[in-house]
Amino acid sequence: KVVFPDFLYPPTKSWWLNQIVTWHNTRNFDALWIDMNEPANFDTNMLQPWNWPYSTPWNLHRPTDEQWDAPSYHPAIWSSVMSDKTICMLALQTNGNMTYRHYDVHNLFGWSETIATLPAVRASVPGRRSFVISRSTFPSSGVYAGHWTGDNSALWPFVKYNIIGLLEFNLFGIPYIGADICGFNLNTTEELCQRWMQLGAFKPFFRNHNAINLTDQDPGVFSPPVVASNRKAVILRYTLIPYLYTLFYNVHVDGGTVVRSMAHEYPQDSNCWDLDEQFLWGSSLLIAPVIYKNQITKNSYLPPSPVRWYDYYTGQEQTKLENVTVDAPLDYIPLFIKGGSILPTQQYALNTNLSRQNLMSLIIALDQNQTARGKSRSSVNIATNVENTVPKINKPIRIATLNILAHCFPWFIEMAIRSAERYEWLCNGIINLNPTIIGLNEVTSTALQRLQECSFIRENYFITEIFDGNNNDNTNLLFPHWCVILSKLPLIEVFAISVSDRKREAIVGKVQLGSTIETCVYICAHHATPYKKVQNTQLRAQQIRDIIDVLEPLNHPFIIMGDLNLYYEFEDAIVIDNK
Repeated sequence: KVVFPDFLYPPTKSWWLNQIVTWHNTRNFDALWIDMNEPANFDTNMLQPWNWPYSTPWNLHRPTDEQWDAPSYHPAIWSSVMSDKTICMLALQTNGNMTYRHYDVHNLFGWSETIATLPAVRASVPGRRSFVISRSTFPSSGVYAGHWTGDNSALWPFVKYNIIGLLEFNLFGIPYIGADICGFNLNTTEELCQRWMQLGAFKPFFRNHNAINLTDQDPGVFSPPVVASNRKAVILRYTLIPYLYTLFYNVHVDGGTVVRSMAHEYPQDSNCWDLDEQFLWGSSLLIAPVIYKNQITKNSYLPPSPVRWYDYYTGQEQTKLENVTVDAPLDYIPLFIKGGSILPTQQYALNTNLSRQNLMSLIIALDQNQTARGKSRSSVNIATNVENTVPKINKPIRIATLNILAHCFPWFIEMAIRSAERYEWLCNGIINLNPTIIGLNEVTSTALQRLQECSFIRENYFITEIFDGNNNDNTNLLFPHWCVILSKLPLIEVFAISVSDRKREAIVGKVQLGSTIETCVYICAHHATPYKKVQNTQLRAQQIRDIIDVLEPLNHPFIIMGDLNLYYEFEDAIVIDNK
């Protein structure tokens, strides 16, 4: 027998939070999926539910001759009685001040459970964002949860219905939306699942799910060509996650849509008004999935000049616009980038946690004026044009390291930053020097936390941490002997070079982008161990030479930081090298 909590009642929310936190202590989870919360109840008013296991019948029954179960206005529901498939319309709920019939608040049940569940799951995983997926929603549910479109079927028409659901729920203010990929009811087919996986890669909520006792349909159970195609679709998604995340950030801050229709973006173009077989991520990426059986071409519409469109895969400009037909073999989903856009991407990995540690890139598609603009997920504006694809810095750059500070301020000693109580001295030194970039070595977790308490540093610098390549435990991303770079310019790529490692290779460090300064590409090298031997210094010099040899042909501005001259004579030209 099931109990339906009244989530409008404040004490219920406290009880619910305690239940979920207690459950998390026995079964670890990261997020929660709340289902059947319309609320749904099988076979209400019948002798017994279809799955009732006992010989003595039992069920929920409405009172006879009850007007609220058979109102004058009768919506399109399962039967003639309102409580069928749900609970009695006379059930009472309260918010502590007023009492309501369930008839009056039925559509708020899933919404109220969502509002109670999000704080509970976040209390279970403190310090992490987490999320909730709810089957029942109401206006404003998108603030608290995502949604999937319910029990669909493994039939080709449902692939198109899936697109319509994405577009509608973004208009409803619930942008984290998806559908059961490959279908929930009925057994799927290879081709259907293959095409649905391609579409699914571009759903904000990406889940393959089906009913019990049906054929397995996870991406890896099919023939090798289909498995390879499914993997290709997933890789596409992982590569574009920075752009998807940026769209969600923008919607979170300003409202709007993540997935939008062509009519939404081009309301003046009547050719776009009835397009429901292609859609956009934001305004920059056009997705044109194949949604019909045995189809290996795709009819798409590309709005004409002054808009320019480029093939996502090849970068070739589309010379023919408006109604176009492109090849779409079974392992391919057509994608087009709008001219004037900049899309952030990342090198994919096994999961999003590992992907975030990989290199990031920008796809720049120029418009008719040879310019492009975009935003990163941290709201860093990006701008470029064809004559100047690398942002220039038009003011002097002042670089400081801890050693420079030690010479300028006598109270500093070597590794002073390791003493957390001296953070005020360091803060004063940085204020007086006002460097563009400062590299700090031997920073502990406590010292870094105290540094972040300095308002001047917090308001003027991006803080980038770099792990030592010698440490085998890269999961501990802030241990003693840590390098920290404070920069007024965002550091897109940061390399930490360890001399004692004796390997001429760079270790990619953790990067955090700021939110107020236009992006400039910098690659900074910072040592992680002192140079106690001449050969270490020589090795260090060769490592720096290697880095310069790689970077110079790219024509990207870069800065290399180090303090070799503290220990030995070192030729400055090798470090600076006309940069």
